[in-house]
Order: sequence, then C-alpha cells, then structure tokens
Amino acid sequence: MVAHSCKGITLLELLVSLVVVGVVMAGVTAADHAFRRFDRENTHDSTLYIRAMALAEMIRVDASLAVGWATSPGVQIDTTANNFLCFRQDNNQDGVIDNNPGTVAPYIGVRDSWKCYSKPGAAAANVNVYKCSRTIPAGAGACTAADQYVGKMAWNVFATAPNPPTFAGNQFIFTVIDRDDPTLAKSISNPEVKITINVNPVGHSAS
Repeated sequence: MVAHSCKGITLLELLVSLVVVGVVMAGVTAADHAFRRFDRENTHDSTLYIRAMALAEMIRVDASLAVGWATSPGVQIDTTANNFLCFRQDNNQDGVIDNNPGTVAPYIGVRDSWKCYSKPGAAAANVNVYKCSRTIPAGAGACTAADQYVGKMAWNVFATAPNPPTFAGNQFIFTVIDRDDPTLAKSISNPEVKITINVNPVGHSAS
C-alpha cells in the first residue's frame, strides 16, 4: 500500500500570512488617505487662487480704463474707515474727460462715472467686497452691502495690508490677498494667496 503525504498550512504560517496581508492593506489605506487629502488640499488651493484671481482681474480691468491726469486723477484711494478704490471712466468714450455730469446732449449724465470697490466694515469678519457705480457729482465713495458682491479679501481695511494700494503718476499698484477662511490668520491649514495688480491706464496722463 502506498502512503499519501498531505502537508497543510501550519498555524504559524497562517499568522504570518495574516500579518503580511494586514501590512499590505494598511499601506493601501494610508496611500489612499494621503491621495485623497492631497486632492482636497489641491482643490482648496485652486479654488482659492481662482477666487482671488477673478477679483484681481475685475479690479485690473477697471483700473486699466481709468481716465484723468495729474491734477485730476482718475484713481481715488481711501484707506481710512471709508475703505474704497474708485476709477473714473469715460462712459461714452468721447475723449472728453471732465468733472461734471455732462450737461450737453447726448452726453447728459453719462460723460464720466466712478467704478468703485470697497469692503464695508473694519472687523475681521467683514471680508466681502462690493462693487458700485457713482456719478461724478456724487464723487468717489464706498459701496455698501446692498451693492454688487464681487468676492472676498482677507483684510480688515486696505490700509492694514502689506501692500496698500498706491497710484502715482499713471501707475496703479494693488495686491489682492485672500485666504481659505478670510476671517482667520494665515496658517498651514488656512493657506493664503497674493495677486499683485500693476496697471498703467492708457487714458491717464502723468502730467
């Protein structure tokens, strides 16, 4: 009679196999978690950058359309509690840049106007930026929460920013600063982006 030898898996081999499988599964789980976290952070950073860039581009376009000259600047900046940026524009593009509402047809009331941006309120929680139009007789001024909402900025007021807005000669410089949560300070979990706007309005003379 021929004897048959049957060799099974020992308890030790089974335990070793379970440990190996456990290590592999732990590695796969950790890699998946790291990938998902990286993807979330990437998405947050991209969203934050796009949000800041959209606001910066809107301001840049209005700044590039500013008209005026040294003694009648087409850019008004207020870094006090009023907190606004305003750009005078030649609405009908007739080349006549003045400080009156336009009293001769067909330019009545449409010769020039101010396009303004402001962030009402000085508290850290006041991060919403609004855009509005102001007539030349009314003058440049702050917008309110009732005006067009255009984005967020992580500043209490423009004046406290590292790069407050400036306009000299015919050059306008401004930095949009935003954070994932604009009401909180910059940190690893609350990233910050800065986008600098540097514009030389073609319709503004330095002299």
